[in-house]
Amino acid sequence: MENDSEDLSENFSTCPVCYVKFDDEENKPKILSCGHTTCLQCLKKIYRNGLVSCPCCRHCDRCDQGVEKLPTSQQVLHIIKLTEKLRHRQCPQLTTLSKTLEVESLVKELLDNYSTDDDAFFEQLRKIIRFIVNDPTRCLDPVWKLQDILQDNTMAVSKFHQTIAVYVGEMKQQHLDYLISDVQARWFLSDNTQRPNLLDFLHKLTNEGRNEQLTAKVMDVVEGFVFCADTADELIDSCIEIQKKILSDGWTCDLFSHWLFHLAQTIQTQPEQRLALAAMKLLRHLCYLFAVKKAASNNYYHNASEFNDLVFLHYKKIYTFIDQEWQLFGHAIAGFVTYVMECQSAGNDNIHIAAVKERLAFLGVFLKYGEMCMDEIAATSVWFCLMDRTISDLDPTICFEWFAKIAEMSMMHPKAIQCIFHQHILKLDPRQMVNQTAVFMDCFERFFQAVHCAEGDTFTEDVIDPRPGLQFLLKIVQYAELTIAHRAFKLVKETVIYLGPRLLSPRVDVDSDVLGSLLDRFRDEYFSNRMQREDLVQSDEEEINLMDGLAEFLEREDISNSFDNMEEDEEFSTGIFPVTPAPQRFDIANSIFLLTVMKRGRLLGQIHIKPSSRFASAKFVQDLGTFCYDHPRKIGRRIAKSTKDTFVSLKMTNAMFQPVVPDMLNYRIWLDSDNYAQKACQVGITGIEAGAGRSESRVKGWQFVFFLHDMVPGAYKSKKSLLFGDVVQGIDVVKSLSCSNLLTSHFSDGLRLILESVN
Repeated sequence: MENDSEDLSENFSTCPVCYVKFDDEENKPKILSCGHTTCLQCLKKIYRNGLVSCPCCRHCDRCDQGVEKLPTSQQVLHIIKLTEKLRHRQCPQLTTLSKTLEVESLVKELLDNYSTDDDAFFEQLRKIIRFIVNDPTRCLDPVWKLQDILQDNTMAVSKFHQTIAVYVGEMKQQHLDYLISDVQARWFLSDNTQRPNLLDFLHKLTNEGRNEQLTAKVMDVVEGFVFCADTADELIDSCIEIQKKILSDGWTCDLFSHWLFHLAQTIQTQPEQRLALAAMKLLRHLCYLFAVKKAASNNYYHNASEFNDLVFLHYKKIYTFIDQEWQLFGHAIAGFVTYVMECQSAGNDNIHIAAVKERLAFLGVFLKYGEMCMDEIAATSVWFCLMDRTISDLDPTICFEWFAKIAEMSMMHPKAIQCIFHQHILKLDPRQMVNQTAVFMDCFERFFQAVHCAEGDTFTEDVIDPRPGLQFLLKIVQYAELTIAHRAFKLVKETVIYLGPRLLSPRVDVDSDVLGSLLDRFRDEYFSNRMQREDLVQSDEEEINLMDGLAEFLEREDISNSFDNMEEDEEFSTGIFPVTPAPQRFDIANSIFLLTVMKRGRLLGQIHIKPSSRFASAKFVQDLGTFCYDHPRKIGRRIAKSTKDTFVSLKMTNAMFQPVVPDMLNYRIWLDSDNYAQKACQVGITGIEAGAGRSESRVKGWQFVFFLHDMVPGAYKSKKSLLFGDVVQGIDVVKSLSCSNLLTSHFSDGLRLILESVN
């Protein structure tokens, strides 16, 4: 055996041309591109015009700088030194070196005789690998480095890795340690295009090996890749997916316990962004595996439903345990705040959005399965991260979606719901949320109902004043797109119906300016759709019907009717907003009413009305004057009826003022009076009946009727109207309103009426 080794070393230590022994001076072993080795002196003899031809295979190399610059074979020189030591009995490792050279010789023969695209190449490769794994002294390095030749062919590299992985179960520990350490080294030396192949190989390694020690090592190695600063963000997810697969395939209780403790500690220490997210993702998957594995180990379930119940039960156990042991929910909130405070911009928007969603998902599973209830501090912190420190344009949308879901699933403390609703949601401006209207409406609706209602439609006693929420909802109707406006309108209507008595209570003030301006948003759509009504399909017809209902509702038709369920014997001096019995500055004898007429935001003029002392109810005039004194009220938007140059009837309604004074409560009083208005420049008043069909119907509103000429026998007569007063100035404004082209629809195009009283 020793003689064979010496013969083998002799073949490598002499020049194949002159048979002179290589040395490190005159006869240096020079390597040509073809792989053959020749001494320096022989190459000098055949060097011509910058070219040298290999004496073994005749392959030509260009050597412009001379043959001295060709690479020297350090391996050959090393063999020579080892041979010398062996002769002096100082180095018995030459046998191992011989085996390494033997493997290299086999690999070289493989490359010389087979194409990497042929199946025969991999068949011969398997034989070489089998030859290596049978002897732990044989080195795997020459075979493993074949991937450097195949690296441009992704399919070939994958097949090469699979070929090696098949023999993992037969490999000795030295071979496995070599593969893992070399993969680590290659990761730090490779670019991001080659790294996915290395991850895939590690997964194949653990999948074929089925070795707890190997699995633990590979998990640690992959985590090291996540810690690597130059690992691309998209590769982080690949690393996590590989870890998930390894955990699923190599599940053991010891592995679970080790990684649960490790991941919990990682989250507690508040590491950098990528490490925190990786730990959260892996911890969620670990809990999933725990729940599924534990449920599967129970033999008492009979169907999928029972199995799912068991999974849910184990979910609750593990998440409850984790939060009790490590308080990870609070640490996750703190980490979220730290992240947004340190992050100046989104950078890669997709990566930021994915990071935000992962953090919210992590919080969500603790709330859902840990049976937790988010308090005010936690809820405010999440809102701060997404709304007050917005990094991406999509952050508000994600915020609304998440909070809507949390509120729907009752995972927030009632005080937290009220805090978010009143301190944050109602502080937003609907006009600045054009891109989030749908998701915002979902969120608003959840919180609005949660704050204001208990058991669906009942108000609780400790509810915060609903007025701000209702006004904000009306702003959504005004500024949102049509579909969202319809949703908001339905919620407005439900709220008014459910809260009628509360809205009539003295402490609730529904802003008439907001209510009175809502029709501006819908006028153009209403006109265009109304004219095309005959051509509409069924779905559009339903939409127009909804718009009609909206119009009537905002015109106070429906609001008043919704109050009919109140106690009949309950008296209100002036309706929703009672007049405070403070010192009254309005004086019937010395004051006048100013009716300001606007059209599409343009002032048409003012009509000065002097109230008549002969009007049937001095209390009504006094209450109306006090209501309008120093507070101009939007009192109407509609021409009820008109005849050109004869009379104009204006509908005058305000939700905060309803003339239900005792001596005008009976609608018959309006019909039986003889004091009618019928002279030019007189102003009549006509009651609008509420609850038609009753024996004693009350008045829910009124109309002003302005006469431009005396009513003569045979002329068109308006409805009988009680004399309210006289127009002392502005009759030309009344004439401009009597044009028939203003009466093309239920609306009076852009009309707005504002009533005030002055001394």
